[in-house]
Amino acid sequence: MSNIKSIIELSEMKVHIDELIAQIGLESDLSGRDRVLQYNFAHIQNHLNLAWHYLRYSEADAKLISADEYEQLAGRIPNYTGEFTLEEP
Repeated sequence: MSNIKSIIELSEMKVHIDELIAQIGLESDLSGRDRVLQYNFAHIQNHLNLAWHYLRYSEADAKLISADEYEQLAGRIPNYTGEFTLEEP
């Protein structure tokens, strides 16, 4: 398991979550900010996806992941329990 890579991704995610909380807390009107919020939430989701997927790799194999594989893993949302559905606002 690539615990180190997973921890790095979760740490990065935490930084972005803290930034997003501060951003949302400072702005009383978020209308018109959908694209910015959409980007921020997607970026956080990418870190979560990577943290999960890295657990399947050894430390040595995780270091060999190409840029293309990295992008694919970042965008691949795990179905942790089989109960999640994609909901659009």
